[in-house]
Amino acid sequence: MWPEHPAPLDLANLADEVQWLDSSESTNTHLAGLPAPSGTRLAATWNQTAGVGRMGRTWISPPGKCLALSVELGPQLTPKDMTGQWRGLLPLLVGAHLAQALSTVVSGVTVKWPNDVQINGKKVAGILGEMPAPGRVIVGVGINVGLEDTELPTEQATSLFLHDVEHHDGSEHHEVAHCESAPEETFSEVVRVFLSGLTASLSRATIAIPGPLWSMVRDLVSTIGQEVRVTFPGGREMIGTAVDLDQYGRLIVRTSAGATEVVAAADIEHLRPA
Repeated sequence: MWPEHPAPLDLANLADEVQWLDSSESTNTHLAGLPAPSGTRLAATWNQTAGVGRMGRTWISPPGKCLALSVELGPQLTPKDMTGQWRGLLPLLVGAHLAQALSTVVSGVTVKWPNDVQINGKKVAGILGEMPAPGRVIVGVGINVGLEDTELPTEQATSLFLHDVEHHDGSEHHEVAHCESAPEETFSEVVRVFLSGLTASLSRATIAIPGPLWSMVRDLVSTIGQEVRVTFPGGREMIGTAVDLDQYGRLIVRTSAGATEVVAAADIEHLRPA
C-alpha cells in the first residue's frame, strides 16, 4: 500500500544544489525564480499544487501521490545551441532516460512523442522543458507514483502503484511487490538512475547527440510505426503513420495519400495499441 505521507526522497549528490520542498506550486517555476546557478540545481516535492504541462495545461495531483522534479542543467550541461537540433531532442532524451530508469522496476515502458512516458500505452509521466532566460534550461518531470484507479486524470493514464511497483529487490525489468525496501527507497534509486544517466549523456553531447545515443532514444519512442491522429495547435487534424524522427527530433508522418509531413509541435494520439 502506498503511504499516505511518503517521506522525502534521498537525492543527495544528484546535483550541485538539491532542494526538497514540502510543497510547491511548480518546481519549474520555483527554479526559474532563483538566480542562475553556477552548476546543476535540483528541486523536488510530493506536493505540487499548480503544475503546468505542454501548451499551458495544468498538472494537478493529490498530495503525496505524484513526484514533481525539476533540474536546471547549469552552464556545464546546457546544450550549446538550444535554437537548433537540441530544442526538439532534449525532451526525447530526458524521456528516454526516464523510461530506462522506470524499466528497472516495471516492464512495458516507452516514450510517446514528444514528451510523455508510458507503461503499456498509458501515460505515467510527462516532461516539460523551459528556458526562463537565454542560456538557462530547466527540465521538469511529473511522475504518477501512488495514484489509485479513481484518482487518475484520464482513462489513458496510469501510475506505478497500479503496476505493483512499491518495492524493488534489484531484479531487472519486472514488477516487484514483495520485498523489504521502503517505497521511498525504491523511487530514490529510480531517480538516481534517471538523473545519473541523463547527466552522463549531456556531459558528452552538449553540441550534438552521438549516433549510439540517438539510436537508444529512437528505439524507445513507441510512436514510430503507429497510426496516429495529429492535432496541431491551430486545431487542424491529420491522420497518418508515424514513420520516423528527423535529426531535430521532429515526427515524420505519412498520410494515406502518400504525402509526408514533418511535425514539430502537436498533440499525438496513438490510434492502435503500441
